[in-house]
Amino acid sequence: MNHRITQAFDVCIVGGGIVGTALAASLSSSPFTAHLKVALVEAGNLYSEPEIRPASFSNRVASVTPASMRLLNRIGAWDRIPADRKKAYTQMKVWDASGNGAIAFNAPMTHSASSIGWIIENDWLKSSLAQSLSSSVTVFNSSVVAGIESPAGSGSDWPVISVNSDKGNGPTIQLKSRLLVGADGVNSLVRKYAGIESIGWDYPQKAVAATLEIEGVEGNRNDVAYQRFLPTGPIALLPLAENKSSLVWSASPAIAAKLLSLSAEDFAIFVDVAFRNPIEDLTYLLSRIQPDGSLPKDLDLKAEAVWGQTRLETANTFKIGVPPSNTSLPRVVGVAEKSRAAFPLRFYLSDRYVSDHRVALVGDAAHTVHPLAGQGLNLGLLDVATLTNVIEEGVQAGADIGNIHTLQGYAAERFAPNLGMMMAIDSIGKLFRAESDPVVWARSFGLNLVNTLPGFKNLAMKAASTL
Repeated sequence: MNHRITQAFDVCIVGGGIVGTALAASLSSSPFTAHLKVALVEAGNLYSEPEIRPASFSNRVASVTPASMRLLNRIGAWDRIPADRKKAYTQMKVWDASGNGAIAFNAPMTHSASSIGWIIENDWLKSSLAQSLSSSVTVFNSSVVAGIESPAGSGSDWPVISVNSDKGNGPTIQLKSRLLVGADGVNSLVRKYAGIESIGWDYPQKAVAATLEIEGVEGNRNDVAYQRFLPTGPIALLPLAENKSSLVWSASPAIAAKLLSLSAEDFAIFVDVAFRNPIEDLTYLLSRIQPDGSLPKDLDLKAEAVWGQTRLETANTFKIGVPPSNTSLPRVVGVAEKSRAAFPLRFYLSDRYVSDHRVALVGDAAHTVHPLAGQGLNLGLLDVATLTNVIEEGVQAGADIGNIHTLQGYAAERFAPNLGMMMAIDSIGKLFRAESDPVVWARSFGLNLVNTLPGFKNLAMKAASTL
């Protein structure tokens, strides 16, 4: 190589998103690893502050489990998030739009966990973590990785990372690192450098996200998360504040485009229909949306929606796919301006999390999962906790923290649980997209059976929050 190595580090983390910054903060806050020189390379602006407007919320949010909360608390980030920007939810109600299956989860009222989780905007998570970094972390902000090489062409040598500052327009800085961590997302450059394969697929769906204004919440407290499984994908309503909720609606690209083209008023009605009405109503009304997002003049959307719900309330016949009788859904009364957007949905898993190139992968660089269970970020934060423990143990034993033998402990602890959770989420999604009568009956029977077993439900929640 022609350029001089300008800086050497014990750990270089490529990717300053939530997971990468959490790892840097975790290492810098641990008494066993605080002395390590850590580099954090971020292409964007790590220090951008969230816009502080009480009535305004971002459409990019995460569900944070008690296990993730404990990690954020340990590294000093949790208390940096304002109380009104981390909304606890204590119940989760789920039901099938094509059958009569339903299940409800309640938080265990214990000292350690009085909530199922918290809904927090990504911007606040990133900001709180950036503020938690100690002086032992050198941040290369707004810097682009131009290349990664091994000086002698051997994977056992310390990798050299060429970084261009000023969003790629500045001078090149070269970093040499004992351990290189890829936290750089689904298209990870670090993973490619290490020769690690990623296996998976893009779902034929997009997630439509929006911030909604609501009214009529259960018990006058907006602390319930709702999810209805539609044949086209799940729709979820997640609490943000007393009168605000976040929407995540998984649908085909064609339906997603239609939903984005609607006026805010019509979109709000469609969300209510998607949660309340028989699936036939939603299918019919979606078919009436014109290419420009308008609706035919002969269609009174609000009247159609109300008629469908009234028909259910007065029917004496068996009701299929309606909200459970103990569920009082809030009404959507508004959509935050410019909050609607659609995001691709993916399933990808790296075939290894570590390599003898002195590389470890965390977060989306290692695994990307469908958001229906809200576990994507939590899996990444559990990666952070485990990799921190492995590095701590390596430091205490006097081991080389970049050596494959040291890193194997991380891969052994995280690969199987992550794979199990990912496969379970993928299988649930496929199960609820099936519409044949035997499958609908079987899944409804299973949901209703599990709903009568509080011990089993508690175990399921514990597994999802601690893995």
